[in-house]
Amino acid sequence: MSVINYENIVERLLKEFPSFKEWEDFGQLDKEDIEKNTYIVFSYFVRYMLERLEKNGSQDLMLKRFFYFINSQFNNPKSDPQILNLLSVEVFEGFAQTKKGLNFSRENTVGNARHAVEMSLTYTGVERPDFNIAPEAINIVKSIEKYNTKLKIEKFFSGIKNIMVLCLIVFVFLIFIYISRYY
Repeated sequence: MSVINYENIVERLLKEFPSFKEWEDFGQLDKEDIEKNTYIVFSYFVRYMLERLEKNGSQDLMLKRFFYFINSQFNNPKSDPQILNLLSVEVFEGFAQTKKGLNFSRENTVGNARHAVEMSLTYTGVERPDFNIAPEAINIVKSIEKYNTKLKIEKFFSGIKNIMVLCLIVFVFLIFIYISRYY
């Protein structure tokens, strides 16, 4: 088994959990997201896992396997600190957004991983008195997703505009050659 580090964690995630790629919302990720935006991929993966938790309950074997991986990372002194941060921010804070997710996290973590779950609750989670801001955060995320889609569309049309300008330049150049040849 190869060493897991921040550079290969998404590749390993997709290899270990191939059904994630078949999940309907996975299609919203483009190749650039998958290759360069580890946190975005993991945020989608957490949503996928939370859907599995809701649908299949706490005995879901894929969820158990994922949390086994999390425990192994947090309780291994040689783990990549970037991976631990990624798991804290995306997984533990993500699971803390629902009672069921938070309970699952608490029941399926040990040692340093359990400590990280509790630490993530200082920032977010259903147990915070100001948790009612979470729906606003969800709206912000949706707004960002719409903005990213808008940027991709603008980038596409910008490329088309550049091609059209190039065609116009070539056309003008050809007209210039035609005029200079025959006049």
